[in-house]
Amino acid sequence: MASSILFPANSVTGIRSKTPGFMLSGGHRSAAQVVRIPRFFYVRSSLDFLEANVSDMSVNAPKGLFPPEPEHYRGPKLKVAIIGAGLAGMSTAVELLDQGHEVDIYESRTFIGGKVGSFVDRHGNHIEMGLHVFFGCYNNLFRLMKKVGADKNLLVKDHTHTFVNKGGEIGELDFRFPIGAPLHGIRAFLSTNQLKTYDKARNAVALALSPVVRALVDPDGAMKDIRNLDSISFSDWFLSKGGTRMSIQRMWDPVAYALGFIDCDNISARCMLTIFSLFATKTEASLLRMLKGSPDVYLSGPIRKYIEDKGGRFHLRWGCRQIMYDRSADGETYVTGLAMSRSTNKKVVKADAYVAACDVPGIKRLLPSPWRESQFFDNIYELVGVPVVTVQLRYNGWVTELQDLERSRQLRQAIGLDNLLYTPDADFSCFADLALSSPEDYYIEGQGSLLQCVLTPGDPYMPLPNDEIIKRVSKQVLTLFPSSQGLEVIWSSVVKIGQSLYLEGPGKDPFRPDQKTPVKNFFLAGSYTKQDYIDSMEGATLSGRQASAYICDAGEDLVHLNSSDAQDLKACKFNTIYQFGDSISDTGNAIIEFPILPYGRFPYGISVKEATGRPSDGWLMIDYIAQSAGLPLLEPYENPNSNFTQGVDFSVAGVTAVSVDTLIKWDIPPFVTNNSLMVQVDWFNKYLPTFCTNVADCQEKIKSSLFMIGTIGFNDYNLAFGQNKTLEEIKNIMVPGVVQTIIDSVKKIISFGATQVVVTGTFQMGCTPGLLTMFSTNTSAAYDAHGCLKDYNDFFMYHNSHLQVALEGLRKEYPNIHIIYGDIYNALQSILDNFSKLGFKSLTQACCGIGGKYNYSRDRAQGCGQAGVPVCSNPAEYVFWDVAHFTHQANKYLSEWLIKNMLPQLQCA
Repeated sequence: MASSILFPANSVTGIRSKTPGFMLSGGHRSAAQVVRIPRFFYVRSSLDFLEANVSDMSVNAPKGLFPPEPEHYRGPKLKVAIIGAGLAGMSTAVELLDQGHEVDIYESRTFIGGKVGSFVDRHGNHIEMGLHVFFGCYNNLFRLMKKVGADKNLLVKDHTHTFVNKGGEIGELDFRFPIGAPLHGIRAFLSTNQLKTYDKARNAVALALSPVVRALVDPDGAMKDIRNLDSISFSDWFLSKGGTRMSIQRMWDPVAYALGFIDCDNISARCMLTIFSLFATKTEASLLRMLKGSPDVYLSGPIRKYIEDKGGRFHLRWGCRQIMYDRSADGETYVTGLAMSRSTNKKVVKADAYVAACDVPGIKRLLPSPWRESQFFDNIYELVGVPVVTVQLRYNGWVTELQDLERSRQLRQAIGLDNLLYTPDADFSCFADLALSSPEDYYIEGQGSLLQCVLTPGDPYMPLPNDEIIKRVSKQVLTLFPSSQGLEVIWSSVVKIGQSLYLEGPGKDPFRPDQKTPVKNFFLAGSYTKQDYIDSMEGATLSGRQASAYICDAGEDLVHLNSSDAQDLKACKFNTIYQFGDSISDTGNAIIEFPILPYGRFPYGISVKEATGRPSDGWLMIDYIAQSAGLPLLEPYENPNSNFTQGVDFSVAGVTAVSVDTLIKWDIPPFVTNNSLMVQVDWFNKYLPTFCTNVADCQEKIKSSLFMIGTIGFNDYNLAFGQNKTLEEIKNIMVPGVVQTIIDSVKKIISFGATQVVVTGTFQMGCTPGLLTMFSTNTSAAYDAHGCLKDYNDFFMYHNSHLQVALEGLRKEYPNIHIIYGDIYNALQSILDNFSKLGFKSLTQACCGIGGKYNYSRDRAQGCGQAGVPVCSNPAEYVFWDVAHFTHQANKYLSEWLIKNMLPQLQCA
């Protein structure tokens, strides 16, 4: 079967089938001896009743199988990337989305569901990866299905387990009994006609000596005992307790093949006894259900809709080529991204947490080989998958109708055995007639049975051509159902899976990995991973719940790991940093020139409890960059008391890139200060004699210095905006001049001996409270999805594009100089795209200000720092502090993004 039994499970609706059930007693019954009885006495047709019984499964049950509902997550919102859209991956996604996280699921195939998936061929036939049957003990899967609205898609079958023997003889384990567990199970095993009396007696003795008995009073203790039996096969355990080989061959081998695709000689006692303990202690555990149609429509479909409705995203046909990783300073491995590809398209996916929700062969292909140095990951390679072949056979009649030969030939009404069927007498240990058991997609008017047969083990069939497989399987069907002689196979399909469920052999359980790995931001999910159930649909669902819980527990650490990325500028060993620019990097020059400015008094500096002259509530990007380099904060050039031994800040708020003369030439009235970019470069030239004694000495010291130029240019353009010049005019006239001025300043700095120069572009000024207020419009098309002015942001992108082209020419002119573009535009875009995850609540409003939609007024008396102007209660939730300057928190994130982007280009040792 597939998936959870890899029998992919099926659900719960209590809709009565067209086919009556069967009640057997005594020894094997032939087709002529099968007695029909009314089904209504046994079928739970009330969904409410069934749900009540399913929920009762968790009462006095092993805690590992029935975990409590998770507590509400209160940490930072995380971005999570999941590899694999199977049941484990989707279960993980649902849990994470319910906790408020952002989730993307990547699947290399064209359909979702993994081993529980299905697709429609070009003729309209639904093709499944395996036979999916839902046991009543699938508590976690039922919980998931109820959450997404898929529980109504399950059809409850008669509470019997039916064995079809050679010649059409039927054996049963009949659990239908007015009294529940454990008496219903005792009666079923004592009255079964699948075993002879002696075998039944020995079977009873073996089960009486098993941990199943302890499970009645101490389920967790029993589960511990069962885990301790993992090292021996079920056959060895069963025979040692008095069970017979005949019981294994006629009853337990078919069950073992259905559960794990291997026989009792090769399956762990833990695997079988886990199921037995639930069957014995929970009345509904052995009650089977199947989907009313294909898994893609009735299982994966509702889960996908739920995920997408919650904001989750599926990316089909995107496969993971490589897990990218690095090591922190303390030697810890962490994932930095996923290299993904779709056809010829490639991209790198970044997230706070990464989940590999794969099967065994998938995770082996994915893991970086150096990770095998860790015993945790190396253990996974001890696990191997079991090959399985699933065959579908469509007949022109009803194969499993054993009583009425004439009715089996008519096609007006579906008739036959509507349940999961086991057999000890064929290479397919379990099968079902999907036209009866899952009629919505598999019953076709004018056609007959659709047998779905699971060939286990599949090894002998893997190399065979499909025609030969169909021939062999149809011959075995005839052996089981002689009454089907003369019926023809009118359509067929074969699905081969080289490695399906992992081989749950003796001693393999210790090699199953936990969902939490030694790599801090990398997690696993999948039915093969460590959980108290077996490799199955239920195990996959449970693994997803456990993976989500681990991720939520690590929330704070994951955000910190992602932001710091475990690297800083100390590796570059800079002795000094020099900053040139405008207010975005002014650490105090402007208030020396213009003491009237509010930057030197509260609320400026409120987040660091000191007004420092910086236009923010705290530190600026250059402050964080200096800290990352292990240097003190830069002091302003115009402060005569500054210490310049390890760097200088030449930036001044309000300055332009071009000179006053150039602005006048462009018919733009200049600002009150003339400390333009080239003036700042001249300041550096005047400063040099205080730093070094001669040209050679200066050049040697400057080699170990970092030069930061920008941001610069916004004030040039803003002055033009105030003169009502069009964006096209500004593009054509001003952008070339502003960019050339920046390039000239870089050349001048290089002439002083600079070897490491970072030139920062401009950011999305169309998102600032100032520009949004100045150019407010009722035209919705003027704004992007973040509420920013599109045309103005496009303009600043235009400036950046020209600057980058010019810098590329400069690199060719100075091939031995590291000239780096500081991409603040994309740094801010990262905040815009992830603002809620990063803890921001406002993108475009000023924290400090008053008036209008953006907390900003063009009346200077209502500007930040003026009397009576309010300040937000939590600046860390705002991107902008005032008219156009970032908050302490935003500067922190922007600097971390820039550092991460700069490091590879700086080529530090």
